[in-house]
Amino acid sequence: MKKIIYSLLLLTLLFGAISALAQNTDLPSPGILPDSPFYFLKAWKEAIQNFFTFGAENKAKQFLHLADVRLAEYQKMIEKGKTEIAQKTLDKYQKQLDHALQKIEELKNKGEDTTSISQKAEDTINKHIEVLQRNLEKAPEAAQKGLQNAIENSSKVIEKSGGKTKKEKSCLNSGGTIATASCCQTASDFPNTCLIGACGCSPDNSKEIKTCNCGTDECFNGEKCVSTNSPIAQATYLCDGGKTIQAAFYKGEEHAVEPGQPPVPSGSVKLVLSDGRSFDLAKTLSADGGRYANIDESFVFWDKGDTALVLENGAEKDYKGCLIAE
Repeated sequence: MKKIIYSLLLLTLLFGAISALAQNTDLPSPGILPDSPFYFLKAWKEAIQNFFTFGAENKAKQFLHLADVRLAEYQKMIEKGKTEIAQKTLDKYQKQLDHALQKIEELKNKGEDTTSISQKAEDTINKHIEVLQRNLEKAPEAAQKGLQNAIENSSKVIEKSGGKTKKEKSCLNSGGTIATASCCQTASDFPNTCLIGACGCSPDNSKEIKTCNCGTDECFNGEKCVSTNSPIAQATYLCDGGKTIQAAFYKGEEHAVEPGQPPVPSGSVKLVLSDGRSFDLAKTLSADGGRYANIDESFVFWDKGDTALVLENGAEKDYKGCLIAE
């Protein structure tokens, strides 16, 4: 029996040391991963730590730490292409957050001061949301639903613990007010309303989410309220032969359309080319990327992800192989 106890204590110290290694990343080192045959040892170690953690506030801190670890494990599983294990790990991450919230609510019900632990929960989970949103941007369609649910549930935990998400703070600090709107199923709270499309889906493909109302002639760009007269995004493209294109994108007025009808394109881009020419192009319909053209379509600028296609009189000429500068 003593040998078993000593072995468990040794494992606790060993894995505790591993997880304590400092890293300059958003998340801690995950240690043993869920696809390892030795993962059960990690589960034992965590169970022992939970057993010997006393007090609701300390337990809440422990659960927040374990949520950190679960998210780090999820990240590694995604990198290894093991999406099924990743989704199960994401479910465990959400359970740890729920456990942390339960302990914070337990403290509140006892009339104890929860300022410190609520702030820790807010800071920790806001960091988690940023990690989840970065994953969502590049996730395959099959994994997007799970990530969206995780982001929504994480935001709810912050709200229930008395805090605010980073985007909610950014909205309020830049003069906006919190509102709700019917937006696309794929949208999360506080979408970029400077871009067309986040809240332009049919009722059957929409859901109620929180948005930032910035008032007249302003929109929320995901970080703050900005003037619609200012560019919503700017980029420099490097093309073959050392040529460059400076692009400033502007939001246009949204137009309501009947169900089943194609959207009405709005917005524009201002271009400054390294050969001295400049163009102010209106956005046109496109099935892929953002397509902008002058009235007679003799000059077309088409941005797709990190690349841009420039057509002059229907053909590529002086500006080829254009990529966004890092």
